[in-house]
Amino acid sequence: MLTPTVNAISAFDIFEQLLELPADKMMHNLHAFEGIDRTIVEEVKNLIQAHFLNKQDMFLSSLISQSAKSALGYDELLHLRGVIIEGFELTALLGEGGQGVVYKAIRCDGKFDQTVAIKLLYPALNMPKEAIAISSEAQSLAKLNHGSIARVFTIGQHHNYCYMIMDFINGESLDTFFADNAISLDDALALFFKILNALAHAHKQGVVHADIKPSNILVDADKRPVLVDFGISKHLVDMPALAPPEVLGFTPSFSSPEQISGEAVGVSSDVYSVAKMFNAMMLARFSDAELRVRLLSLVLEQAYLEDLKVRTPDIDSLQKMLRAVMHFQIPKDINISFWDKLKCTALRYKYRLVSFVLVLPVLFTVLNILSTKNAELAQQKNENDKAIDYLERLFEAHENNGEFFDILNNPKASSNLGTLSEGEGHVHPKLFSVHVFTNHGGKIGEPIALKVVGEGNHVSDLSFTVTGPGYVSDEGEYRHTFTQVGIHTVTIEAQRHGLGYDKLVLRFVIRDGHSLPIQFKDVPPAHPHYSNIHYLAMRGVVIGRPDQGGDGRVFQPQQIAKQAEALSILFLSAHEKGVITLAKTSRYFRNLRVVNGKGGIEDFTWANAYLEYGNKAGFMPYPERFDPKKPVSKEWFAMIVSELLALYDPDGVDSFSHLNFSDSAEFNSIQSVRYGQLCAFYQLCDLGGSQFQPKRAMTRGEVANVGAKILQMTVRSKTPIN
Repeated sequence: MLTPTVNAISAFDIFEQLLELPADKMMHNLHAFEGIDRTIVEEVKNLIQAHFLNKQDMFLSSLISQSAKSALGYDELLHLRGVIIEGFELTALLGEGGQGVVYKAIRCDGKFDQTVAIKLLYPALNMPKEAIAISSEAQSLAKLNHGSIARVFTIGQHHNYCYMIMDFINGESLDTFFADNAISLDDALALFFKILNALAHAHKQGVVHADIKPSNILVDADKRPVLVDFGISKHLVDMPALAPPEVLGFTPSFSSPEQISGEAVGVSSDVYSVAKMFNAMMLARFSDAELRVRLLSLVLEQAYLEDLKVRTPDIDSLQKMLRAVMHFQIPKDINISFWDKLKCTALRYKYRLVSFVLVLPVLFTVLNILSTKNAELAQQKNENDKAIDYLERLFEAHENNGEFFDILNNPKASSNLGTLSEGEGHVHPKLFSVHVFTNHGGKIGEPIALKVVGEGNHVSDLSFTVTGPGYVSDEGEYRHTFTQVGIHTVTIEAQRHGLGYDKLVLRFVIRDGHSLPIQFKDVPPAHPHYSNIHYLAMRGVVIGRPDQGGDGRVFQPQQIAKQAEALSILFLSAHEKGVITLAKTSRYFRNLRVVNGKGGIEDFTWANAYLEYGNKAGFMPYPERFDPKKPVSKEWFAMIVSELLALYDPDGVDSFSHLNFSDSAEFNSIQSVRYGQLCAFYQLCDLGGSQFQPKRAMTRGEVANVGAKILQMTVRSKTPIN
């Protein structure tokens, strides 16, 4: 323990005593020395700062090769502006650090507009197995899909340098954000919890960050923190027990003891780093004279103890302890003074008493209103109003406090509702199914009309309306955030667990490409349509679906495409290209709700806008006969594609020499043959030699491939195909 020596007369004497403390406490404990001349205090501060820099320089020098080749590589990396890597031109140097340099880059292949960040790592010749380690990171990083984690699109090598292409985050580092903004302790905690949620997501995917520091957390204009530099993260799964992962580079200031000593790095190392970082930033900004600051600091110190056995084990535990002290509840592992315990007890009961007094009159008012409302509903016996009331309460509920579950499973939650059905597929058989759909084609910012689906095939004329845009946060709270213009759908789904429905999922699909995962687990880089499927995903045309494990999305490219799915891909691609303009529709085609072989209802009403457009354009004269589940044949597909081509290039479609297919007799009509010829002329329909194969069913991957080609088309020349 440090005992301040009052008669210490030199700055160096004081510095020597401070060296007994952990590095992060040296500056903080300088004030313990009283009666020191201000000049000496400044000298001590300079010594401490020099001590930090010296430690870091020694650490980095052990990582970066001193050979001339490494030095040359270091210089080269600072002057790569204008170099093109995988279709991206490096336009500006964003920064450099212990691992490498980061450039801003823009796509220059003409496919679409995109800005990314590209990180190139130093050669680091003394880092063993670097190339293998970097390559293995691609599989780990592809699993990370969180709003506060910068996505890594690809990892590769350019000449002798490993690089990573990542999200470009237009923001400032966490320490700069703290310095430039007047933020409260609550604001700081809100940011910190978002960072913790991101780390918890990464840890669940078996990935640790391993270099948490303020410069690796960027805060954008919406005050959203984003973790970057997962490039040195470690995959925790399938690692040999005798070969602990070597971290390729990290910053010692906030690194755990086991990381600095070269031992195995795990979840606990990230807990150590993030807690140490936030405690340092909090104490630099807020006075520990405030009770909450003292309590939070004690919890954070528990999370970066050197001894792994007593350190807070994981992010979830850290979050629970932080939330507890925010409400003046003291975890058993935290020791506080008698007076602080007394204050916490008084504050807990104070808030409960005040809350009760404030809520009591409101509660009486609400009960009175509910009683009147229930009486009216009982008289009207209006099932639609009952359904809307139920949906409204679900929108307003918060999943994290159990209110979702109470409403879903408690038959007495509202006298407007009967008991919940135990039958699979319906929450309440007379009110609505678990699926509530809206049309595709609605613009962000417009009201979203939710179709309340009753028993059988009836769809309510009344609809619950919630104003978009918005999303549901990790805590289950519905929020309005999106501002970009795009096309969206919304689905409410109650998921069954045991005998009750215990989870409500509200999914907003924002079809602008900004909120969508870019990687599908079942479309590997070797897939023939890999680039085009993900190109559509980046534009918001395809979204896939969650896989059964719930840890990613799948596209199912080998599955036979349904006609409704093909309409969605082709029409949305044409809409993005500007060939057609989709609009919100109130028209409803009853044939889009199909009863399957199991007696369940499959709802394709999101295709209403596409059927209505095709009908008005003249090439889908009988939309009420449309079978959304029917497999897509090449003949039918060629018809839809050709009608879109006629809108896109009207001169070209009337001036080419027709192809001769050896299987022309298999088409249904001469017009169908012409559709096939036109589709083949624009190289959107593949040929098997001289055969068109009009009856062959097409896969989802093939349809997506054509959708991407529509987005990339230019006007064709009139030269016939030989």
